[in-house]
Amino acid sequence: MNDMDLTGTKPCIINCGIGGWYAAGSERLEKSLVFNGYAGDSIFWRDELPPNCPSHNDNPYAFKIYAFREAFRRGYKVVCWLDCSFWAIQNPMPIFDIINEHGVFAFRSGYNCAETCPDNLLSAVGISRDEAEQIPETATGIVGLNIDNPNGKKVFEYWSEFCDAGLFRNNRVHDLNDSKDPRFKFGRQDQSNFSMALYKAGVSFLYEDYVAYYNGGNPGMDAKKCIFFIGGIA
Repeated sequence: MNDMDLTGTKPCIINCGIGGWYAAGSERLEKSLVFNGYAGDSIFWRDELPPNCPSHNDNPYAFKIYAFREAFRRGYKVVCWLDCSFWAIQNPMPIFDIINEHGVFAFRSGYNCAETCPDNLLSAVGISRDEAEQIPETATGIVGLNIDNPNGKKVFEYWSEFCDAGLFRNNRVHDLNDSKDPRFKFGRQDQSNFSMALYKAGVSFLYEDYVAYYNGGNPGMDAKKCIFFIGGIA
């Protein structure tokens, strides 16, 4: 068995944190994984973007796509992206159990896609804003994909396609150039596009457990289910 074969059997966490608090958050995440007994592999980019990745200005948040591409190129099959604002409070293996079973781990954001999808993205997917209003948006601070599962494969193909087409380029504040529809609040770049990738792939299950915003240590849910807190670094 070669190294690539061994890699394919392991879960992998990926993260990109370059400069400022992002690097500090990335280091906090890595330490929390070790502290909580995570025995899978991890790839952290702190000095440079993933291979072949365009700059953040040229294609916002494309580094998530390129991080997944590099992990898959190295032979990993089950991969989980985590933002720098995340840290583990339990071993994250239950997340990988979900990714293995369903092909995708996606976390509900609280918005709907009519509020966060620009006109050009809805047009690319071929749906109206009325239809988008019925689709919950996902928060891409955590994204799990199993590239060997049909769900994971299709979702990643669509998400990558949207990225390469430049559809991540929208404004995170309200911009009439993105949409004049009064329901539209702001673009969410990778999040809006991931939500549409899920929709196009026919994947509708989203999770509300396992992740909580840090509130003095109270997860606001069944504490046994909370695996990650979200919060910045002062």
